Amino acid sequence: MADEVSAAGKYLLISVPDFATDPVGQPASMVPEDPADKESELIPAGDRRGQTMSSFLRLGAFHEQPEKDPAAKRANELARVALAVSASQGGPFTLPDGTEVVTSNAGVGTYEVTDDDGNVVSTEDRGVFLDDQRVGDPPRGPDDRDNQSRHKADRMEQSKALLTRGGWWDHTDGNRITTTYGDKVEVIRGNYKMVVMSRQDDPEGAGGWDLSGGHVQDLGPASMPGASVRVEFRPGMFGQRGTWHLENTTNNFNQTSDYAGDFYEHWYGNHKECVVGSENPVEWHETLEKPYGNPAIVERTWASKIESYTGSSAKRVPSITEETYADTTSSLTDVAGNISESTYCDAIITSKTGKIDRPVPAMHEETYAVASNSITNIVTSNAMTNVGAQMETTIAGALGSVTVVGAQADITIAGAQEELLISAHHGSLELSLHNTDIFLGTKLTFQIGPEWEYKYPDTKTLKLKGLTTALDNLVTTVKTVHAAIKLTHMALTHQYIGAAIFFGM
Repeated sequence: MADEVSAAGKYLLISVPDFATDPVGQPASMVPEDPADKESELIPAGDRRGQTMSSFLRLGAFHEQPEKDPAAKRANELARVALAVSASQGGPFTLPDGTEVVTSNAGVGTYEVTDDDGNVVSTEDRGVFLDDQRVGDPPRGPDDRDNQSRHKADRMEQSKALLTRGGWWDHTDGNRITTTYGDKVEVIRGNYKMVVMSRQDDPEGAGGWDLSGGHVQDLGPASMPGASVRVEFRPGMFGQRGTWHLENTTNNFNQTSDYAGDFYEHWYGNHKECVVGSENPVEWHETLEKPYGNPAIVERTWASKIESYTGSSAKRVPSITEETYADTTSSLTDVAGNISESTYCDAIITSKTGKIDRPVPAMHEETYAVASNSITNIVTSNAMTNVGAQMETTIAGALGSVTVVGAQADITIAGAQEELLISAHHGSLELSLHNTDIFLGTKLTFQIGPEWEYKYPDTKTLKLKGLTTALDNLVTTVKTVHAAIKLTHMALTHQYIGAAIFFGM
């Protein structure tokens, strides 16, 4: 064993250095070891075409100074990529459930702690696996066996020893192929993480899988995280010890999904919310690093049958609110058969079109039907129409109107009112215990053509009978006066005769 690959501890090393020259890929380019320091040592980056390849298997203690052996150095650099991949996933979640997914201050590996002025104070380690920073369900006491997580300090201690604990380390600069004709079973008591660099060296472009803490998460920091972005334990939900909260996101991708076959969805729980777009859309959100515009939504449905139910008579929805704000709307319903609509309400129905300070500029309604029947059965009805001008036109072969009401009052207040009736026959029937007509103002009536008026009882006959009776009474009175005059004449005659005798006439 050479000193440059020695370590404190026992190990077995099987090494095959410089076994071949890499025949594929692009020639390596020399780049600064520290990207922020252009003066740092130049190291090869990219493919290794034309350079020698090595392989080794190390059992026992790991390299203490891997930088002294080229193959061990490359192996160590690749191993440390596991600490960087998934920088946009994992981490504790401090916002309420349902808040838009935020991946800042998440991930594993290391992060820089800065002061208020932006100066780096220290570098902190987040571990290797997503479970190292996950909000879990640790034991609540020495006798708690229902826990699903270790304490965070224990998780971090395990991951910090990834490259120093020893065990088994193998590396090759070439390809590695493992074939198994039969079954293969791997049992890992710890965690598992696979990182796939995809033939490039930037950890942000890598992907893989993280299986830690009992959860499987896809890793795609530079693209689509996949299975989940964050998983954390929420204690005390649904009356149980708790449940796991899962976050998903697909950023910077166009996605197409096809479902062929039967499809079922079942949703239960305390809350279901769907948000599409934003009140403050932008083409690209700098903070969230993703598109943030409002989409065009197109929905098309062809079906053999469509049924929609909201609540039931046995379990009503306590409250339903629907609001629509748009520049223009258009709705078309074309039905070959019948349309049936029913609305039942045990309280008050309020319907508004426009507002007193925001009137609708114009309203146009059209109805074309062979027959129309409308029934309104209510205790009290109040209708008020306040318009600047109103025009009503009814064209019908036959039109009937029946109003049965205990009391009715019609009031019309208008600057000018005109009524025009053109009809082959116009009939009007009024049955009333009392009818009072009051007209104030100037009234002009124009009658073209003959007019007949029939009244019952005949008021003219009644008036003639009353006049005859009055004349009879007048004749009787005249006769009585005439008789009185005669008596008076006779009395005067007697007085005249008596006076003549007295004076000797």
